[in-house]
Amino acid sequence: MIYDLIVVGGGASGLMAAISALEKNLKVLILEEESRVGKKILATGNGRCNFTHEKVSLDDYYTDASDILQAILSRYTVQDVLMYFEKLGMYARNKNGYLYPLSENASTVLDVLRLRIQELHGHVRTDSRVIRIRKKNELFEVLGENFRMQGKAVILAMGSKAGGFCKDPGNMPYELGEAFRIKTSKLYPSLTRMHCREKFFKTLAGVRIQAEVSLYEIPLYEKSSYKKSSYENGKLCMVENGEVQFTKTGISGIAVFQLSGFAAQSLDKGNEIEVHMNFVKELGITDPGSWILDRMKNQKDRTVDDFFLGILPRKISQQCIRNAGLQEDILVKNLVVDDLLKVYHQMGDFCVHITEVDSMENAQVCRGGFYLDQFDENLQYKKCPGLFACGEVLNVDGICGGFNLHFAWISGRTAGHSACSYVEKMNEKGKQ
Repeated sequence: MIYDLIVVGGGASGLMAAISALEKNLKVLILEEESRVGKKILATGNGRCNFTHEKVSLDDYYTDASDILQAILSRYTVQDVLMYFEKLGMYARNKNGYLYPLSENASTVLDVLRLRIQELHGHVRTDSRVIRIRKKNELFEVLGENFRMQGKAVILAMGSKAGGFCKDPGNMPYELGEAFRIKTSKLYPSLTRMHCREKFFKTLAGVRIQAEVSLYEIPLYEKSSYKKSSYENGKLCMVENGEVQFTKTGISGIAVFQLSGFAAQSLDKGNEIEVHMNFVKELGITDPGSWILDRMKNQKDRTVDDFFLGILPRKISQQCIRNAGLQEDILVKNLVVDDLLKVYHQMGDFCVHITEVDSMENAQVCRGGFYLDQFDENLQYKKCPGLFACGEVLNVDGICGGFNLHFAWISGRTAGHSACSYVEKMNEKGKQ
């Protein structure tokens, strides 16, 4: 059997690509290496599936080809995505801009996609790992360990190594593009936790706190002269606001996740990374000295530990006290304002040194993939008509908040519709 379209990968983008082509009456086959399609969808958003965001723009993504990504983002809006899922029977719940299925259950997203494929009589073959793809006489041959399929067009939607969902050895899934000379960027884990040099994290593990989180990079060539603070030697690269969670070996949480992709790239270049956390910014204190002096009037008989009670979680305030070189049980009346200012400044500039970013297996997404500039605005590979790509296999990754799934939907839809146009032209050419 010769299929109109073979989609390699049954994740979010692959399923959307297949549905988009099936709705145009193409004969479509999905090849998925896992025992079922859409496993990664079920794991997103802690099982609730934050499937898009109310506001999506180019600034929410990292890529090598902004012009191509902007064209794709402009073609299908957030409203288009919401309306399409409503057409499939799924409604959305807006939680501070983050959009979830109304059921707040990831299985709902997968179920409506699978049901649509069944309704359109799409063919799905699971436990089918693709080993090689080649093009012969205008047809693509897709080869596996125990199968050989032919199609007029192919969409590469294999996802990435992030999250441990890709079990292929070596450089898979990117090896499938090598036969067509598709170039792949270096790959880094992104949206994941970071490990730190400091030894105090075991005492802070489990603590959560809101903070302004700033990432400083000390370039490799400046590390030899590095003495005190990255404020003097380093470059402020990113600032995020949100929750920070302390782990036994470092920091996690949404604000940290947003910084992790950049940190992984910078560390790989040999640079040093510092993260500075401001835990007291929302207090809005413009004169810390006067604030402390006024507080001392009523709390001079307290210990330093109790003096800062009610400002931060106790474990963090205690670490700030130790970082300032003070004993937790010393009485406030035995100190001067400058002693307490040192603690306050630690609360406003809690510095940690990043040693590594967590593994790709524990990352939510992968930074890197097939360079996007090798594909046109229809996501067709420029050097091979009929070969398309979509989703995480491309060098496009977004921040936390539903942006990566949003790209999966719209890139899948783009590739699916584009493949349909290609096949239609091919069929017309065959009739002549």
